[in-house]
Amino acid sequence: MGKTIKQNKDFIILLLFCIVYNIITICLIVGMNHAQSESLEYVIIYFPIFWFISGLVFLLTIKCMKISINNWIRWVIVFLSTPFSLLIFAYLYYLVMG
Repeated sequence: MGKTIKQNKDFIILLLFCIVYNIITICLIVGMNHAQSESLEYVIIYFPIFWFISGLVFLLTIKCMKISINNWIRWVIVFLSTPFSLLIFAYLYYLVMG
């Protein structure tokens, strides 16, 4: 029973990180779209700093809490918690929208 509670807790932590990460990313994208003259500043400064800090927090969370990523759902959550998902989504969006 203790192992199941820990697995659920680990899953909730991963899911919360993913949700917060994506909310902040969406806020940065919305801010970039509202301030067209500052969009280069977002791309060069804000996104890389956010990605670096969130990557460190994510790795430290996994290491310190000993979270195991042992099934495909957790791998999907990890993928959605990285810049790669945003880059792939942006590529597909511009590919479809022209």
